[in-house]
Amino acid sequence: MKKMLKIALITGLVLGILLVTGYLGERDWPARPDPLPEWAKSHASLAGKAYCYETSFVVDSRELWRIKADPKLFDILVKELQLTEHNSNTAVPPLFWHQPPFWWKPGGPGRFAITPTFDPAKREDGTYYILYYDKKTGHLYCWVQKNF
Repeated sequence: MKKMLKIALITGLVLGILLVTGYLGERDWPARPDPLPEWAKSHASLAGKAYCYETSFVVDSRELWRIKADPKLFDILVKELQLTEHNSNTAVPPLFWHQPPFWWKPGGPGRFAITPTFDPAKREDGTYYILYYDKKTGHLYCWVQKNF
């Protein structure tokens, strides 16, 4: 009886550790800085630490970036990536605000820009961007959707 209890406790402990590890991995904890993405590397002097969280769906993928950035980087990327700036966050899909990494906390006063043809419900082929510059924290949040 004691042996069965010991086996059950050890099994429960191992399963608990696996569940906690899986949950923390899904939330990107602990976060480690990443190199800047290709689309921002040429402007490294305007950027600080960058964090990336990637998810894949068969052939499609999504990258979520948080970059400590000078406000000028937002303007440059809007132009280079041919995005449309919006005055309201209503143009941003609701899913943008609630993503898994624990460090993904966009909100407050900011600026928004989106690839004009982006509609997350349609899943048309191409690379699409949503940028949000948080004026309060100085973070640039970037959703990069790659559909193929």
